[in-house]
Amino acid sequence: QHVAGATDGPELDLLLIGCGLRGLGLLTSTPSLFDHDLGIIDAGAELGVGAFRNYDIESNSNGSDFFGWIDPFGPFGAVLCERPVARLRSTVTGFRLGLLADALQTVGRHARARLPPARLLQSDRVLEIAVPERHTDDALVQVRTARGRRLRTRTVVLATGIQERFPAELAEFAD
Repeated sequence: QHVAGATDGPELDLLLIGCGLRGLGLLTSTPSLFDHDLGIIDAGAELGVGAFRNYDIESNSNGSDFFGWIDPFGPFGAVLCERPVARLRSTVTGFRLGLLADALQTVGRHARARLPPARLLQSDRVLEIAVPERHTDDALVQVRTARGRRLRTRTVVLATGIQERFPAELAEFAD
């Protein structure tokens, strides 16, 4: 199968589709990924934040559990000392998800700074992924976005998170 239309940009080694908590966790725990031809597509305007800023609820997780995967002596180590991240990590009880969103936004800015601008597509969604029928060394996955971008990559990682939908049966409780 082939995604119709010309491709934009170079062939990528890895395309990360979605860069919320899990995608950002992958990048910051494995910073060597930035040594390859890496691209990111994210539906949001900010890397890392995902939908957490939209949830006005308290997490039952401990804030201190987050970002332990970042090597304090590695390329992302300095972010652990930045106020939003340090504040979350000092929380040993539940916390408002806005606090997590602030920390993720901070880490996301550091990840974005390590990526060439042409390899980052934000506020865009993937509409189609075409995987080659047979694996060969030169076979590439083709991806098409809502904004009409077409990319080719050797590997795709899907980290799109969840989008909760309000079920029709609960419509009477919407207010």
